[in-house]
Amino acid sequence: GVGLFGSVSGEVRDVNLEGAVVYASGVVGARYTGALVGDLSGRITGSSVTGRVYGAGAAGGLVGRSSGIIEDCRVTGEVSTRGDAGGIAAWNYGDIRDPSFSGSVQGKSAPGASPCAGGLVGWNYGDVVRGFASADVYGGPGGRAGGLVGYNVNGGGVSHSLAVGSVSAPLGAARAGGLAGENGAGGVISDSSAEGVTLVDTGGGLVSGDALFGGRADAAETPAGWPDETVARMAAGIGGADDIISIGEPIYNHLLGTVSRHDPTAGYLPLIISSAMSRVAPFGGSLAFVPKNQFLAKRSIESASRFVPSSWIRWINGRGGLRVEFAPLRGYYNGWSNVIKIDVGGVSTALHELMHAVWQRGRIAAILRDFYDRRTEGSPLTSLRSLTANPYYGPGEMAREGGFINPYMGYEDGREILSMGAQYVLWNRGDIWNKDPEYTKFILGIFIFL
Repeated sequence: GVGLFGSVSGEVRDVNLEGAVVYASGVVGARYTGALVGDLSGRITGSSVTGRVYGAGAAGGLVGRSSGIIEDCRVTGEVSTRGDAGGIAAWNYGDIRDPSFSGSVQGKSAPGASPCAGGLVGWNYGDVVRGFASADVYGGPGGRAGGLVGYNVNGGGVSHSLAVGSVSAPLGAARAGGLAGENGAGGVISDSSAEGVTLVDTGGGLVSGDALFGGRADAAETPAGWPDETVARMAAGIGGADDIISIGEPIYNHLLGTVSRHDPTAGYLPLIISSAMSRVAPFGGSLAFVPKNQFLAKRSIESASRFVPSSWIRWINGRGGLRVEFAPLRGYYNGWSNVIKIDVGGVSTALHELMHAVWQRGRIAAILRDFYDRRTEGSPLTSLRSLTANPYYGPGEMAREGGFINPYMGYEDGREILSMGAQYVLWNRGDIWNKDPEYTKFILGIFIFL
């Protein structure tokens, strides 16, 4: 095999390969090509690759062929070969857990070959669990192309995974789909989604529309439009919480079935939900940071920014660069110095604190207060220690009851409505989509309209 390591039967751990460029054409032994490992029979854990792989046979962004274990690995870049191609592995006979790929995958045809291309794996004989691919996948003539796997062969399994991006089928392509180009007899694809994958027939190929194998599993129709009178009220600046709820309702109805079917611990629900909302309003963007940030905390903030409306990102940047620091006990946002401190809570906590950076922006604060006052009307201020029996809260921290799943949502002055709501809605904590649909619709409406 060809790669940083031609073959590995032991373990590779915590290797970060940046700016890799691998050309395997004309190289002896180039049947399997990967940026990190050509042929893996051992284990790769906690590693990442950025770069480009140009293969001559089976080529993957991380490994060419794997009969071992790949766990918690990330690849960003481009894979192109005259053969089978995958964002993580071209051929997988082993286990791949928690992988992610972002970029493009091209499996071009060679004489007498029918290549398989997938956002994660080209040919999958093994198991892929909790995978994410944001990929533009191109399958060569006569081959198979899928957002997650090109061909899920008999005995192969894909579960709790998500694909976004596009899949292209050229003239004469046999199969193309958002999840898999083809699912062989005995192959299993479960609890997975191709949310927003664009299937592009570039010249007469068969684009499969099967609800499971064709790849739009769990996708629904585009949500209905908003009531004209609601949009007019919001545009005139006189709308309130009820208007925001009605704006969030179509997205809520569109996604409720999908959210209810997925395990919140799978980790990709925020990607499904924000992808659906991004059809209405742009999401994500590059945050500006001042120098000398805590690395892991900053990485969590950058990951969370994918789930933030782009206009909010621009507003945060307009206040000057963020500083991100680690807080060992409890995260918080300091608006005076534009500093976010977060604990080990990861991306969910990072999103919570980013919401504190915007909750007083323009009309957001007034809309949040309107919702808070309505939900807590007639409820006296009570200490959070009493409401939760948790001594972690300070003696002066007060909240009102309002039928919230978490009493902290009722924090005095409504400052936690957006932060807690965003966490609970995007990760469906406490089954909020089913137990508090009003709050869920409100948060969705805030995100896509303000």
